[in-house]
Amino acid sequence: MFKIENHYNLFFKDFLGAYYPQYELIWIRESKRFRFNETSEHEFFHAYTLGLTPPNNITFYNVLCDLAKQPHAEVEIENFRDIVEASVLVWQKVIGKLSNFKETGAELEYIFLAEEITILINKLSQLSFINSKQFNLKIETFHGILMLLLHIIPLGVNFGRKIIKIFIENLPFIKWNNRYELFFKLYFKYNQLLKENPNLRSLFKLDDPLDCHRLIIDFFVFFRVALWILLSKSCENFIPFILPLANVLSLGSLTILPIIYINEKNRSIIIQIIHSTEKSENIVERAVSNVKATWQKSINCPTTRLAISIWDETKNYRIAEDKNRLRNFYEFLLNFIESEFFNFNIKNCDCDACRSTYRSAIMPYKNIFTVGLKECKHLLVDLAERYESWFKSNEGMKWIISKIPITVEGYSFKFDFNYL
Repeated sequence: MFKIENHYNLFFKDFLGAYYPQYELIWIRESKRFRFNETSEHEFFHAYTLGLTPPNNITFYNVLCDLAKQPHAEVEIENFRDIVEASVLVWQKVIGKLSNFKETGAELEYIFLAEEITILINKLSQLSFINSKQFNLKIETFHGILMLLLHIIPLGVNFGRKIIKIFIENLPFIKWNNRYELFFKLYFKYNQLLKENPNLRSLFKLDDPLDCHRLIIDFFVFFRVALWILLSKSCENFIPFILPLANVLSLGSLTILPIIYINEKNRSIIIQIIHSTEKSENIVERAVSNVKATWQKSINCPTTRLAISIWDETKNYRIAEDKNRLRNFYEFLLNFIESEFFNFNIKNCDCDACRSTYRSAIMPYKNIFTVGLKECKHLLVDLAERYESWFKSNEGMKWIISKIPITVEGYSFKFDFNYL
C-alpha cells in the first residue's frame, strides 16, 4: 500500500483516491475493480463534511507552521483518520449504499469503529421526537452524531473506538427534535464528562463549538501564520495554500476545489476546478440567516457582526463565474479586514466570548497584523491572481505529480474548469 502524509483516502489494496485538506485538493484514480462514482463519493464526502473542523484545520495549520518554521499543534492527521474514515462507511450504510461494512474492503479498525458508531445511532434515534414524515430519522441522527465526531480531538492514533465506547457507556437520556439539538445536547454532556473525569483527558478533547467566535479566531490564527510566511519571503512556496486559506478567510463559504482524475488506461490526467456559484449559494444563505436570527436577539457581539459582514460582503465573489474571482476575493477581503481590524472594539461589549476572542487571537499579534497587512497585502493578491496560471504551468504540473502516489511520467494533461 502507498503511504502519503497529510491526506484522507480510500484504504483499498489499490490506492483509488485521496483528499488533501491542506491544499483543498482531491485526486481520483480510475479503476476497473471499483466503480468510479464510489471513489468520487467517498472523497467528496471528506471535502464537504470536514469543512473547518479540527481534522482539516489542524492538518492545514501544521503544514503552514512547518513552512513558517513555527511550532505546530501536537496533534497530527493520523489521530483523526479512524474517525474520519469510519464516518464515511456509516454514511454509506445509513443511505442504503452498503449492507455490510466488510464489503468495502476497508481496514478492520475502521469497520469496527463504524459498527460502534452505528450502535450509537441506533440508541439515540430511539430518543427522538422527530416527525418521520418530515425527516429521515437515521440520517438526521447520523448528522447530529457526525457534528460531534468532528469536534473530537483524539490525543492518540486509533483512539476512536475507545472514545465511542465511552460515549455509549455514558449515553445521556435526551429527547431531541433535530440534528443541531442532538449535537448540542451530546456536546454539553460529554464536555461535562471530561471536566469531571481527568483520566479521560489523556484520550481526547472536544474543540469549541463551531460558532462565529471559533470561526473568527481561526481566521486570525491562519491569517497570522500566512503573514509570517509572506514576511519571510517564502511567497512561491505559499502559492499551493491559496485555496485552503481562502476557505478559512471566507469562513467556509467559498468553494474552489481542484479534482485530479487519473486514467491509467489512456495515460491521461484531467484536472477540474469546481467553483461555487449562485446555484449553490442557498446553502450559505441558510446558515447565515440562522446566525443573523440568533444575533439580532442576543447581546452586543462584535465578533458575530464581523462574521456576518464577511459573509455578506464577499457574496459577489463567491458566486462570480470569471477567472479573476479568487484575486478579486482576496483584494476585497484584505482591504475590508484592514479597515475592520482597526475598528474591532470590545470596550462596550457585553459578550465574554468576544473578549476572549480579542485577547487570544488579536491583541497579542496586533503588530504582525499591522505590519503584515501593510507589506503583504499586494503579495497575497498577486499570488491569488497567479494561482490558476501556476496550476497549469510546468512548475504546477511538477507539484501536482509530486502529490500523486503512482507513476504518471509521460501522461497527458487536460484542464476542464467547471462550476457547481
